[in-house]
Amino acid sequence: MPTNIHLNNFSHKHKSIAKIFFVGTTVNPLLCDATPAGSVAGNKFQLGLVTELTNLGHCDIKIISLQPYPMYPKAKKICFGPSWCVLNDKNKAFLIPFINIPIIKQITASLSIFFALVLGLFKSRSSHCIVLVYNVFSPFSIPVLMASKLFGCKSVAIIADLPFDGYVFKGWKGFLQRMDFFVQTHIISKFSGVIALTPRIIDDFCPLLPSIIIEGGIEIEEQTEFRNLKKSDHVVCLYSGALNEINGISLLLESFSLILNSNFRLWIFGDGPLSTLVEQAVMVDKRIIYWGKIANDQVKNYQKEATILINPRISNNKITNYTFPSKLLEYMSSGRPVISTKLSGIPKDYYKHLILLEKETPVDLARLIEEVCLGKACNIDNIGNDAKKFITETKNWNYQSKVIFNFLSNL
Repeated sequence: MPTNIHLNNFSHKHKSIAKIFFVGTTVNPLLCDATPAGSVAGNKFQLGLVTELTNLGHCDIKIISLQPYPMYPKAKKICFGPSWCVLNDKNKAFLIPFINIPIIKQITASLSIFFALVLGLFKSRSSHCIVLVYNVFSPFSIPVLMASKLFGCKSVAIIADLPFDGYVFKGWKGFLQRMDFFVQTHIISKFSGVIALTPRIIDDFCPLLPSIIIEGGIEIEEQTEFRNLKKSDHVVCLYSGALNEINGISLLLESFSLILNSNFRLWIFGDGPLSTLVEQAVMVDKRIIYWGKIANDQVKNYQKEATILINPRISNNKITNYTFPSKLLEYMSSGRPVISTKLSGIPKDYYKHLILLEKETPVDLARLIEEVCLGKACNIDNIGNDAKKFITETKNWNYQSKVIFNFLSNL
């Protein structure tokens, strides 16, 4: 059995699926890059999956999507009407209407998803349909379960995020967060099956449900031949992703300050709560270059130029038990070596393709960066190439979509 699959209590009686209704936040990559609230990693996951499920040609894929957009008053646009978003040459998503005001947004989005599903399932009522939802946020999971039950079809949740890191549970907003947290963690067991990024999600919330583990995937076009990249005149350490405490930005900045070699550079890509801290570090240390949030395709090009890629996510935070750091797939597919903390959400078959940080202290990370980049710890080109081969052969979306479709067919 492939190491990235965890099968749990489902039969192997194959059923012919006519349609899959996918509910999520999928948009065109250009729209995602241009939207402050858009998650590049989440959008890539969804887009990669629906694209390859379509390419399999086994059934029709209907995509119902909530456009990621900052809520009023952070953003000024309030009313969003129904529209279509072209994702690629084979897929388009129906963007649901909603009113972009707190609480009202959740209610209107939930109603829009429900009615879109009811209309689609009614038209396909004589066919075998499955409803697949990305994450179990209340405005998504509740209408998905209601519509699925109404038409007697299976519902499957893809669980990539749970709200352990974003909720503070204080004040009236905290009351609403507690309600949503309760719904999200208790509604999982109501689905027909679960596709989770880590085993801990299944063990803690739905041990008896049919389930598989899929930590993510990479696009087929990323599978290119290895080539010798132009070497930089500097030793380049690169981080890309959200700038927050969970992702270890403070650890990364403090450790780099301990590296005194003037030939080292630290490139940081992304945005988040600690962007000001990064900007302050740039003022102090001119070796640090903060690129901000730029298009993902550009970030991937810079990754290929780096000496080392760093994933300093803190391991002792509760959320790390329930998430897989999606940046690892992108990092490893670049062909460059990756330093990473040892997270419980990373499957053990990844370990031999990563350079693991055993102690999460600035001194230990600084020492490991120097040893690796100066060639004292390992042959970094060999590690990078081996990691790329591992990812492109076993974690591409073409392969992962077949695993998922097989799972759905056997529910």
